[in-house]
This record gives sequence, C-alpha cells and structure tokens, in this order.
Amino acid sequence: MSLSESDLAELRQLHPKIIEAKLQKAGANPGAVVPGLGNGMMLRGDVEAWLAQQYKRRSDMAETAGRFLWPVAAAA
Repeated sequence: MSLSESDLAELRQLHPKIIEAKLQKAGANPGAVVPGLGNGMMLRGDVEAWLAQQYKRRSDMAETAGRFLWPVAAAA
C-alpha cells in the first residue's frame, strides 16, 4: 500500500525525528503499521522509504548549495 496524499501531507508537517520515534514503536516487518501516524494504516516500509527520500533530497540540496557557496566564500 502506498502513502495517500493526506499521509504525505502529515509526514511533511512532522520533524524527521518524530517520524523516527514513531517507527521505533512499529514492528520490524515492512508491512507493520506505524502507530500514531495517519489513520493507522501507514506501513513501516512506506514511511521508511519516504523518510529516506527526504534525507537524500536534503543531502543533495546541501551538496548543491555547497558547490555554489564555496566560490563565494573563497573569494571573500
């Protein structure tokens, strides 16, 4: 089962550390329900995949920003 638009909206509003804490309460199986998220139907595997995507996106953005900021900082 994939995440619905309302699930995605809820996840986007939560800090990643909160999501990680909720994942700690879910079973280890990717099909385990993550308690305290959405309507009780978000699965661990879906939430973990979404969270990994967010961390990758942030990492890519930081790397890109670093490439643009480095020449400016070096010139100062």
